[in-house]
Amino acid sequence: MDDNSGIEPGIAVDEFCSDSIDQTSLLAAPKGLISRCAYLALIGELETDSRSVIKRLGSTGEHGKQLQTELDRLRVPVEKVTIFNRAASGYSQEGFFGRSGTLGTNGLGKITYRRNLFDSFFDAVTHTGNVGPRTSSAFTLAHEIGHFDGIHGYQLFSKGADPKLVAKSSILKETSAIVSALKWQQEVGKTIQDSSIQFEQLRAGKLGSYIKQTWTYPELKSLTNSEADAISASYIKKAFPGLLKTDGSLGNYSLNDLQKFNRGSKIPSLESVVSENLGNSARRTFGSPLKKLALFGALATINEIEHGFKQSPKEGINALIDTGVAWLGWESGVKLLLRNTATTNPFLCIAAGIAGSVCADMTLKRISHRSNY
Repeated sequence: MDDNSGIEPGIAVDEFCSDSIDQTSLLAAPKGLISRCAYLALIGELETDSRSVIKRLGSTGEHGKQLQTELDRLRVPVEKVTIFNRAASGYSQEGFFGRSGTLGTNGLGKITYRRNLFDSFFDAVTHTGNVGPRTSSAFTLAHEIGHFDGIHGYQLFSKGADPKLVAKSSILKETSAIVSALKWQQEVGKTIQDSSIQFEQLRAGKLGSYIKQTWTYPELKSLTNSEADAISASYIKKAFPGLLKTDGSLGNYSLNDLQKFNRGSKIPSLESVVSENLGNSARRTFGSPLKKLALFGALATINEIEHGFKQSPKEGINALIDTGVAWLGWESGVKLLLRNTATTNPFLCIAAGIAGSVCADMTLKRISHRSNY
């Protein structure tokens, strides 16, 4: 039996192997990444100033509109924190290469979110389609606004307070915030950051122990995992009736009703503890560094396509097809990784994008080669 029966006649084994390591196909990877970043820049996903992020927050559906209305009503300042701009509230940058999604609040009077070149780049490569840095920032913003649930847990953070009371308050507030972010993500229709784990824990009734293990509040150590799960599950049942639907999705809820449920008659109104001016926090709208890099790369790609058309219509069309295939390959590689694994490691996503672009380019070359026979 012929050992080469799996390869088409006329293509030698050594030729097949040389095609599989075609070095020119490696150029498809930067083309794919540049095309993705240029697309994100075109649709505004690389704009991460607070005004753009808040606008994205309210563009999803009913819950997103509620969250944006809450910001408008309470006029809570939203501030982007970069490496060279530390928040006056004491919130500080936690690592030069840190992942996006680290936020902080100061007595519910200010929301700060970290956003630098690395955060934005990692968000660009760990998502597909129309999800990028702006949507990722809005997702974490949805989490922080979820803390405006009427529970004034910070009042318990005083010397001599029962650590279990503080821990319970922390579990309740983080539960509200996680539910808020997951509901917003559901309206977007795509998985954002590592939230699939939170969805799984919520549906399994294990959200309390997840919070206990993930958040660093020392008082949480006073609770067992089963106690934390019971606190969170009981709160969800009472504060979010009908939240978990039979198809596994999250139902709608009113943020106003949630606040009334939590405040009771003895809790002062939330408006008395928040700041007054949102406008001051949203005045700067400088473009992100990644956007500038993406536009520069896009111009280089356009120049390459234009050069091809100057040579001949065929060369121009080939250059255009090469760019499109490289972009599709990058998106497909990352999408396959996200779909089949639980990781959103940016370096693995980059590797998947490179592999997808190279494979797509090689496939295109082999199809084009065969079509000439």
